[in-house]
Amino acid sequence: MTCDTTSTFEDKMGMQQPFPGETCFDQKFLPAIWQNVQYEWPSLKPTIDPTLGDALPIRNGQKWLAEALSKLKTVSELPNDWDGYGSPATLAELHQNVLLFLYCLEIEDIPVPYICPISGGGIQIEWHFRGRELEVEFMEQDTIGYLKVFKDESMEEGVFHPDDYDAARQIIRWLASGK
Repeated sequence: MTCDTTSTFEDKMGMQQPFPGETCFDQKFLPAIWQNVQYEWPSLKPTIDPTLGDALPIRNGQKWLAEALSKLKTVSELPNDWDGYGSPATLAELHQNVLLFLYCLEIEDIPVPYICPISGGGIQIEWHFRGRELEVEFMEQDTIGYLKVFKDESMEEGVFHPDDYDAARQIIRWLASGK
């Protein structure tokens, strides 16, 4: 597996800038359509690029993403009745939403999340960071739910569409900064 270390992005002035280096993560467990993903800068909305082969670049400093993808792979391989109570395996269509969510956060400096299956075929991602907690739940194909737990233990719930990358980044920025 190789990565193109000459990848560039367009900065705010419209100039092409090189990424400072890359590591790669083998994406063979991903559905074929998501094995080759790149980003449209500055929106960072994932788009398919057939030239990347079987490797997806992960920018330096964001090792959490490689670890999160590894955890997602483990969850995606669980069989039916994984909990001993008849729960189905995680739903393949939700894997795509989780991948899009994680990839749109790639540039964020956040800790490695805990990723676990939810009874009924869903997937949950959790962070505990600086006295704040964030749970992001994928149960339906067209909705992502979240729960913020503040330092004073008050809570806020909400939902957003999987294509709403700004909402995804906003809740993660809250986790990282409290704002």
